[in-house]
Amino acid sequence: MSDIYTLAKNGKLTEKKLDEFLQNSQIDAENSHKRTLLVEAVRGGHPSVVELLIRKGAEVDKRDAYGRTPLHLAVVTRKNRIETVEALINAKADPDSADNDGNTPLMDAIARTVDVPVMKLLVAAGASTTKKNGLDQSAIDIANGKNDLNVKRAVLPADEQSPGRLEFIATIVNLVLFILAYVNSGIVRGVVKGVVSNLYHMIGNTKPDRETAKKIDNPETVDDFKKNIDNFVRIESPELSAFFKPKNDFFQKVAEKAVELKEDPNNHLKAPSQISDLTRLALYQPILYCDDSGSMGTVDTEKGPSRQELLRRLVTRMCSIATRLVPDGEGVHLRFINKDQPRTGAYDNLSKDQIDNELKFEPSGGTRIGTELRNKILKPFVFDVFARGQTLKRPILVIVITDGKPTDDDPDAFKNAIVECGQALVDKGYEPEACRFLVSRIGKDETAGNFLNALGGDLAIDRVVHRTSGPLDTKFSDLSKNEAHVEEWLLNVLMSPITGRSRS
Repeated sequence: MSDIYTLAKNGKLTEKKLDEFLQNSQIDAENSHKRTLLVEAVRGGHPSVVELLIRKGAEVDKRDAYGRTPLHLAVVTRKNRIETVEALINAKADPDSADNDGNTPLMDAIARTVDVPVMKLLVAAGASTTKKNGLDQSAIDIANGKNDLNVKRAVLPADEQSPGRLEFIATIVNLVLFILAYVNSGIVRGVVKGVVSNLYHMIGNTKPDRETAKKIDNPETVDDFKKNIDNFVRIESPELSAFFKPKNDFFQKVAEKAVELKEDPNNHLKAPSQISDLTRLALYQPILYCDDSGSMGTVDTEKGPSRQELLRRLVTRMCSIATRLVPDGEGVHLRFINKDQPRTGAYDNLSKDQIDNELKFEPSGGTRIGTELRNKILKPFVFDVFARGQTLKRPILVIVITDGKPTDDDPDAFKNAIVECGQALVDKGYEPEACRFLVSRIGKDETAGNFLNALGGDLAIDRVVHRTSGPLDTKFSDLSKNEAHVEEWLLNVLMSPITGRSRS
């Protein structure tokens, strides 16, 4: 039995070996050291093995003789710490479980490793910052004793770390869903429902709010209904009117796309929560910002594809999901760190197939990721728009994928560009969340991981930036045999900067 525990600890446990073990043993059986397979995988820092064991039924909150759960051990493991913690949290591990001394995983993270990203992850998952241990200390008490501003910030409640994070987009989505429910509710008579009525079964049977219904009045035709919605947006939700002007048929087009989606046998994203997420994504203008530097030609595994090829496969799938409910002609914008557009607008509003074709590039050049973020994305899509006296058409989601350490002259160029963007938005009356960033890595270069980790600890950055844990291509390859799982995972990845939850 000891051999399989060693495999788990070393990250070499396969599903076949585990299935053979489970023919005669329980998944939570302990070895001579009183450790389960899950505990050994956590101590070794192997999130893929952790996920395998959980999928096979391992108890995620099983305690050892000291009252510690796997999450207690994950926050102090040396290898792949944040990825291991996230694997447990995604499996609903209790972030407030206390050991025999009353210490929670958050308390251990503060006291023993001072790992700020892990602390933030635990707080976002619901870990208490005020619960007391056996010494009558809370997580906040322990953090205050560290005399480290980043640690103190990390244990602030999630809503204080990102004020207003969900409010803006939630209002938009709620209005979209209200319109769908309202048209099908029977509250008004004579409204020609059209394709919108087909969407009702996907959203559920929630009745629209009566007070909102009164404000929309009693339209007799579809045109009346749209006009009244325009008035409602202008008067009741001015933050929406900044993006969706009167006579904007965006909502109707999203509904039409949702109907098509429901009837598509190849679509795996049909659950009400997934439709809600796709609606949120449809409200954003996605801009892909891809690393095309020379290192993207690297092959990380024997006989495997290059990072550039992995990027192409991954991004093509992401684009398919990000635009699934977006009206025709409103595709994804694409920009590279080094490669320029052959002409103005050539890389705007691209379809999935067009993105796939453009990603067949020859890697070359450096990684001036911060400098070119400002020059190629923030300047044309934010700064120049404001300089012309115009407004943003839609909120923006910048999807950044890189494989290595930045080579900007200014090491803080990336952070500075994001801070400048946030200030420009605020100056024009927008919330900073009107432009969000999803920053991910690909390949096995640890300098890319270090770059992502270094983005944490600044409230202005944390408010609008979400960093995925671990290389995206690794998870993508692990799930590639199950289309439904791939789509669900990628939707979660894309939603992470919008919802503020670590679901990637």
